[in-house]
Amino acid sequence: MIALRILVFILGGALVASTLISAVRSFVLPRAAPTLITTAVFSGLRLGFDIFAGPTKPYYRRDRILAMYAPIALLLLPFFWLVLITAGYTAILWGAGVQPLREAFVTSGSSLFTLGFSRP
Repeated sequence: MIALRILVFILGGALVASTLISAVRSFVLPRAAPTLITTAVFSGLRLGFDIFAGPTKPYYRRDRILAMYAPIALLLLPFFWLVLITAGYTAILWGAGVQPLREAFVTSGSSLFTLGFSRP
């Protein structure tokens, strides 16, 4: 059980670190530096857009729909980063001994979204 907690703690830390690196590479670096998270968000959203703006649609309709693709993807990125950081800190807290998993999740969310109304 201790080995599982250590593994979950390390994986949670890796998830938080990779998410923060993704945020820095997306908004701070002055050049393109794709990450797995941004690629997944943009690719997944593109699949949804292709349903409504497929190659068989008229150009003017495709152009009108696809013009919203990049702005929506950029607005979705912070949401996914928050979800991943919450999951990572939940794993870290659970690995550090906060029981049950729900309490680790509440503490993680409390610390991330407010001034920390919940204590482990």
